[in-house]
Amino acid sequence: MLRKTLTLSISALLAFPAFAADDVANLKKQLETLRQNMLEKQQQLNHIEQRLLSLEKTPPKETVAAKPAPKIATPQVSHAALDQAVAESSNKPSMNTTSAANTSKTSLWSQPLGSTGQLRLIDVSLNTMLSAGCANVNDSTLGELQGGGHDPTKCGFNLQQAELSLTGEIDPYLRGVAYLLMREDGIELEEAFASTTRLPYGLQVKGGYFLTEFGRMNQTHPHAWQWVDQSIVNTRLLGGEGLRSSGARVSWVAPTPWYSAFYFSAQNPNSSTASSFLGNSSEHGESNTSIGQRPTVDNREVRGSGLLYLARLENGWDFSPQTSAKFGVSALWGANRGGMNTSTQLYGADLVMKWRPENNFRGYPFVSWETEVMRRNYGVDAVRNGDTQVAEASTLKDWGFYTQALVGFRPQWAAGLRYEKVGGSGESLGDGGRANDPLRNNRQRISPLLAYYPSEFSRIRLQYNYDDVENLEKKAQAVWLNVEFSFGKHPAHNY
Repeated sequence: MLRKTLTLSISALLAFPAFAADDVANLKKQLETLRQNMLEKQQQLNHIEQRLLSLEKTPPKETVAAKPAPKIATPQVSHAALDQAVAESSNKPSMNTTSAANTSKTSLWSQPLGSTGQLRLIDVSLNTMLSAGCANVNDSTLGELQGGGHDPTKCGFNLQQAELSLTGEIDPYLRGVAYLLMREDGIELEEAFASTTRLPYGLQVKGGYFLTEFGRMNQTHPHAWQWVDQSIVNTRLLGGEGLRSSGARVSWVAPTPWYSAFYFSAQNPNSSTASSFLGNSSEHGESNTSIGQRPTVDNREVRGSGLLYLARLENGWDFSPQTSAKFGVSALWGANRGGMNTSTQLYGADLVMKWRPENNFRGYPFVSWETEVMRRNYGVDAVRNGDTQVAEASTLKDWGFYTQALVGFRPQWAAGLRYEKVGGSGESLGDGGRANDPLRNNRQRISPLLAYYPSEFSRIRLQYNYDDVENLEKKAQAVWLNVEFSFGKHPAHNY
């Protein structure tokens, strides 16, 4: 028995290498198969990566030509059930509220519209600007020098403005904007208009009461200005309150590699702010003299003829990740009050350039340079006193510019310098002629500025004005300390 067992054991041991050799061969075969499969998968991955890189380098096609993305099956959710759940959620009291008033639904002032997106019904903000300072001239003279409607105009304290901003979506196709301006002497409407949001081909239409988009400063509000007061050339040619009126505007953004936009608008020329056209009429309770202290023509036929037309072209470029610029040209024309068939033409060009390094800290440091030049041709009829001709028919020409640079030299701090010059040709009536006309004499002003920004909602500015005015015996000097603060949600400013 023992001999038989030993014989079987020895036979099994002798047969084991044969079985092991077969297993090793099978394992090698399986390993080779896996290697082939992995090689094929790797080749597929390399092909997909190359295809993805080539697509990322290819410029995107027009949206209208793009194929719709494949639909992914999603669970069907009842909109009615979803709306009910949202309503129930809105009725739940907040965890940190104690009063019954705080347990009501979300306020309509910021409630989303429907379930298609976060379209807010209305956003509200209030911006307040206060200034304190004094000058070496009396308040009457200072008021003439500070001709802007939002400028500080007297020694002591000045409420420049408290601007209430209301913006929001009217529906999926229109957006509404309104600005109410409050000052010590009352409340006025600055703008109220609606603009389209979904027109094709880069088109947009705006209608209502709005600032004319001539140049840069006229179409912006005072809290968007870098300096405390309005430029002299804007005050003279476009009015102290800024040129604005009722009308309509269409714009088109061209399909170019850089930003290029064209604007065309038509507005009423007899707005009270249209001083270079049919504004400032006697029926508004203002002066009965036009530009150049000429008598006005105030008949219904002239006042109702034509509209005030604007054409503007602007282009913007990114020269590098750090440097960008925008250049614009504007033209404005319409009837004026200087004669029976007289008109005004305004021309302007503006440029802004900005630099900010890629490794900036919260936007600092930065450099911003802005300049704007304008020219006005104002037609007037001959002036007669009985049979005597006092002044002949002519074109009064006025021009001016400002250029300013602002440097953010460290976080929250910026310093700048602005230089302005205005002049003209064609005599004004009255004693002293154009030299004694505060809206047409030769003048230049230098204004250094220091600004501190405690946060994005507040700003403190210290500005010094040095005025060289033709009809003043001494150089006018003024210092202004301006404090500005905002709260609420305000729309973004333009570039």
